[in-house]
Order: sequence, then structure tokens, then C-alpha cells
Amino acid sequence: MSRMWVYTLGTFVLWVVNPELRRVFEWRFGYGGVDVFPLFPFLAVLPHVFSLTYGGGWQRLPRPLMFSTWVWLGAFCYAFVLAIVNGNATPGAYSLCNFVLPLGLGLWIAADPASAPDAVSRVTRVAFLLTSVISVYGIVQYVVAPEWDRLWLEHVIAGGALSFGRPEPFQIRVFSMLASPGPFGGFLAVMLLFALPHLSVRRLWLLAQMPIWLVAFGLSQDRSGWLLFGLGACVYLLLSPRRGAMLFAGGICAALMTGLVVLLPAMVGNDGVFQTLSDRFSTLSDPDSDRSANDRLNLYGATVSQIVDAPFGYGLGVVGTATKLSDSSATTDVDSGFLCRLLEMGVPGFAMFVGALGVLMATLLKMRYGAGRVADVALQMQSSMAISVLVALFGSELSGDVSGLLMLALWLVCGVTLRAYLPMQRAVTDERAFSRCAWSQVSVS
Repeated sequence: MSRMWVYTLGTFVLWVVNPELRRVFEWRFGYGGVDVFPLFPFLAVLPHVFSLTYGGGWQRLPRPLMFSTWVWLGAFCYAFVLAIVNGNATPGAYSLCNFVLPLGLGLWIAADPASAPDAVSRVTRVAFLLTSVISVYGIVQYVVAPEWDRLWLEHVIAGGALSFGRPEPFQIRVFSMLASPGPFGGFLAVMLLFALPHLSVRRLWLLAQMPIWLVAFGLSQDRSGWLLFGLGACVYLLLSPRRGAMLFAGGICAALMTGLVVLLPAMVGNDGVFQTLSDRFSTLSDPDSDRSANDRLNLYGATVSQIVDAPFGYGLGVVGTATKLSDSSATTDVDSGFLCRLLEMGVPGFAMFVGALGVLMATLLKMRYGAGRVADVALQMQSSMAISVLVALFGSELSGDVSGLLMLALWLVCGVTLRAYLPMQRAVTDERAFSRCAWSQVSVS
């Protein structure tokens, strides 16, 4: 494996553990609010962006993917220009990095020609190992509540965020090493979908890890993540050619998870975990009693009024974490990715945003059915997984804003999948070129 691929693995790990590094630093040296830690993941991706642009890596990508990339960049650059015009250049730049730089990592994985044949498989193994590490830490966090996590949670609650639980053992909504329970649940949902093509009784090492992922996934109490995984799993079952094997392996994982859940209260000495999870699950079937869901609906109505008042958008940085870099009174708690994009981009930018995702989906569907025609089962399963991840994240935009780490996970999955597709596409292109050349020679003779 080349040094650049080792660096890529380190970059992926940094994106995941960076929030925890910041919490430990603030616990040791004092809580300092916004600092340089959020910039580290962005800086780490810059070599991949440089390789794609000045190194010419973009020339090896399929044309539909490049078209999708340019439309994607156009949408966010348009919104960034609006941010500059409205005096929000700094928060706008931070938001731009969250959506654009993860794209560079995924495209680099798809385009790099010089890596060892097993480079992508090593990326997959590292992703699974990292998921196990943060899942184990999440369970420990729920049981022990480490001091640095408690300190951070106290500051978050003091700032008005009351949905993260309490800074006490067995009272925390698990966020592990990530920034909050939402990104943690969303990331685990993506990794669970990423693992579906690899589920097999022959891969006992993966079957042994997944119950731990599922327990941590439940302790996050992230309903959006649960629905994201459920939607993606249904899509995968519809498209995958080997449903039976996956369902059998999934049944083994479910049995192991059930045993772990039954033993967990005895191991940690607390029976409240069952009640916590059952109360959270009950809100899925009884939305009228869910106060946060009702508050969200009221907020949606107010946000739609803002969108009608400014159909061309307000610019990047008016919603989400980026607003901490601004002194304006912009809305910071719009809990819907689609409404966030409409607020930032207006109708023109939003149309480009959705169009870019549509072209990406069309490329993956073409890959899926192209693999079916050549009877490449592994490629069918891989492309089915990528489609399920894209559909799930697209659906999760209804109740959450997919950015930062989740955007990186999306483009990582697409990059790994498209890398498997490029050799097949080149073979088809070479075959067509050979056929045209042969036909021209016959015509001349």
C-alpha cells in the first residue's frame, strides 16, 4: 500500500476521533469554545483535492460523476457567494468545507490508479475496525461517563441543548468519540449498511463485531439513524442478488445482539437500559406524545415562511454549527437538511443540489444493472449497498442535516464503489473502440 493510501486511512480516522481529541484537550487545558480543532479534518483532505485537480486525477473519473461533481460544486459556490454578499464569509467558508472537501476524499479513492490491489479492502477493514472501537467506547461512555465527556456535556446543556441526556452514568445519549448523538447514530447507520455486502457466515470476525455496533447504535437513541438504517436495509434487500445469505447472517447477528442486550444490564449492574430504549422506541409509534417532533413541525412552518421571503437564498453559514462563527441572529436549529439547503441556496441552488444527487444515483443504478448484465455478483452487491446508503441519507435529510462526517462517509462509500466500477467501464469502452476500429477496417477493405 502506498504512503498516500496510508495517509488516507489516517485522514478518515481523524475525521471520526477529532471531536473526542478536542474534548480531552479542553478537559486538560480548559474549555475554550470554538478553536482550531475543527480545521484539522479540513486541512487533512487538502492533499487529496490537490491530487485530483493539479494531479489530473479527475480525468480518470466517469463523465456522469464529473458532471454531478461540477453541479454539486456550483450549488455550494453559489450559496457561498451569497454568504459573502450578506457578510457571512467566515461561517460560509466553514459550511462550504463541510460539504465540498469530503467530496475530494471520495473522488480520490475512485480515481487513484497507483495503489496496491488490496488498498480498497484495507480501507474497508479499517472502517469496520474503527466502527468497533467507537462502539465499544460508546458503551463504556454510557456505563462510566468519562470526566472529559461529562465536562463537555455540562457546557452543552448550559448552552441550551437538552436532548443529549444528563452527564451521569446510564443517563447519557451515547455520542462516543463523535460530536453528538445524531452524527454518531448516522455514522453507525452508514457503516452497518456498508457492511451488508460483506455479511457471511464465512466472515465470523465481522459477525462478532456487528452486535456491538447495534448495541451502541441503540444507546445513541438516535431515531433518525434508526430510520435511516431501516430504509437503507430495505433498499438493499430489493436490489441485492444474495438476499438469503445476507438474511441468514443478519439473523445470527440479531441472535448475538439479543444475548448481549440481555447480559448487558447484569454486566453493568443497571436495569434501566431496557426502560430507556423502550421509551425511545415508543415515540416512533406514538408521534403525538413526542414533544421534540411537535416542536420540529412548528419550526418547519416558520422556516418555510423565511424561504418564501428570500427565494434566492440567504447564503451558507446561516444554519447549523457554522453560525457559531457569526455574530448575527441567524437561525441555528433547523432540523431538516432540505430546509437548510433551501434557506442557504434558495430555489436555484437547491435545484442544483438535488440534481447532483440525482445524477449520482443514476450513475450507481447504471453500475448496478451493468454488473447484472456481466453477472458480476460482487459488483452488484457493492453497488446495491451504495444505492441504499444514498437513498437512506437522502431520506434522512427530511429530519436532519447531513454534513461533515456523514458527507465524508457518503463519498467514501461512493468512492470505494465507483473504484470497482471503473475497470468494468474502461473494458466496455475499449471493447467499443475495438469494434469501431474493426468495422472501419472491414469497410475500407
